[in-house]
Amino acid sequence: MNSKPEETPCCPCKCKQKKPAWKRMVGLALVAFAAIAVLRAFNGAPKTPEPDTAKASVAGEPSLTVFYFHGRQRCMTCNSMERMVHEVADNLPSVEVKAINLDEPANEHFVADFGLTMRTVVLQHGSRFTVLDKCWNLAHDEAAFKDYISKNIADFAAAKE
Repeated sequence: MNSKPEETPCCPCKCKQKKPAWKRMVGLALVAFAAIAVLRAFNGAPKTPEPDTAKASVAGEPSLTVFYFHGRQRCMTCNSMERMVHEVADNLPSVEVKAINLDEPANEHFVADFGLTMRTVVLQHGSRFTVLDKCWNLAHDEAAFKDYISKNIADFAAAKE
């Protein structure tokens, strides 16, 4: 039987780019890693140290970090989302934007650190963070996307630790 292997989109926008089989395997490995980390946390195993990016703000360092998580292979929507995040956050005082490629082995810990289920935007200050899970729903409406990012940055910055 000659059946074509199942192809999976590279990202939630369901664009035409397809994820190769090895990337699906890496994704499954990341999910397994996250599951093990959660089980260890519930079993009282020693916690892994906070990521370097989770340090509390010190004079001269940003008080808020805006992470844009992406993969190695990126579609127009992925690039557009990163551009819009930069347009909103780059000129805000004490805010730093970091684009992080989750396909790089050194960055795999972010999946477990932030409980990521997709490539998205995360706001972090010290040990506090919030995952902006509506980014993909708003990605094709620039005004709505930018408003969503701006409002969340303002709300997150205003919240007490």
